[in-house]
Amino acid sequence: MDVHIWSDVVCPWCYLGKRRFEHALALFDHRDEIRVTHRSFQLDPSRPRHQTTNRREMLKSKYRLSDQQVREMDVRMLLRKLPGIEYELSKDLVSVNDEELVL
Repeated sequence: MDVHIWSDVVCPWCYLGKRRFEHALALFDHRDEIRVTHRSFQLDPSRPRHQTTNRREMLKSKYRLSDQQVREMDVRMLLRKLPGIEYELSKDLVSVNDEELVL
């Protein structure tokens, strides 16, 4: 079976999904029959290159979320993480550069 995974390299939710998929695949008895291809794309190609943005402020602005909604989103992310996954939801987002798009 071929599995194609499309994700943004700077997206924390894409990273979480990737790691959860890898964990599930490792537990799958027929994992040797699975061929995984990772593809890269930008969730927001309109963002200026090399721009650093506060993640929480970006979410509030882009999706018109309240502070409380963003905090609840963060809690859901932390509840879904697997052992060994490290990420800091308080860090700023950096837009990708041209080299990362080659992935």
